[in-house]
Amino acid sequence: MKSSTEHLPAHKQKELATIVEALTVEFNNVEMIILFGSYARGEQVEDTYVKDGGIYEYRSDFDLLIVLTHSGKENNAAFKHKVNQAIRNTPIETPARTIIQGINSVNQLIDMGSPLFNDIRAQGIMLYTTGNFNLGNPRKLKPQEVLKNAQEDFAHWFKGANEFYEIFKTSFKMEFLNNAAFQLHQATERYYAAILMVFTGYKAKDHDIESLGTQVNELDRRFEAVFPMNTDEESHHFYLLKAAYVDARYEKNYKITKEELHYLSARVQLLKELTEKICTERIGVLQKAVGGR
Repeated sequence: MKSSTEHLPAHKQKELATIVEALTVEFNNVEMIILFGSYARGEQVEDTYVKDGGIYEYRSDFDLLIVLTHSGKENNAAFKHKVNQAIRNTPIETPARTIIQGINSVNQLIDMGSPLFNDIRAQGIMLYTTGNFNLGNPRKLKPQEVLKNAQEDFAHWFKGANEFYEIFKTSFKMEFLNNAAFQLHQATERYYAAILMVFTGYKAKDHDIESLGTQVNELDRRFEAVFPMNTDEESHHFYLLKAAYVDARYEKNYKITKEELHYLSARVQLLKELTEKICTERIGVLQKAVGGR
């Protein structure tokens, strides 16, 4: 694993140092902070472009694996919020996306041959370590194993997403609008899960479709067209869907109209089509790697 960020511009190095300081001062159970993804590889993008009449801005996030002393906290929503809030409170401009895992969980994923965690192990940059623990030695999956996992994960998550999408249609037809919004959120989350599992073999226990969407967009930029946010109206629609996971079930003031759901369902239909197309392409690549057709 690398330990230098000298390939990055000075202001990006300073931002990363600021994040490390904030997290290590506030949390005493942080064992390692590892930069991975595009910034670790030196392939980060900051781009604005026009496509199909819309203006899109794409900026790579800092991808950070935060390794804790013990497992358990990574599934604690309140702890995740505190970590991400500590980063947001720093005076940095680059968005940061975190994966939070205990050291035992990280080493178990490495030992299982997780493609994502093996990539982190091989290509990541150690920004901070207490030196109390070591990362395990990666087990590289055979191409046949990667293909089998991708096929099984796609079948499972895509089927589940389609089921929620059909339930959405029934709820919408019966004008159970809040329930329809929740079902549409669940379909979206599962389409994103299918993509992440096919491409990386890993999905955090995260219901935030904004975070999941950011991860998916980094895997294939064709997904950026699913939820455009070039206007206030487009952003409003998306955040209604994002909020539906909790608010549509529990908040009496949550309101969504048939027109808003009609718009969102069209976006999720596009997500469904792209998920099937792009995941099928990916599985085809994996089949070629094992000599299949």
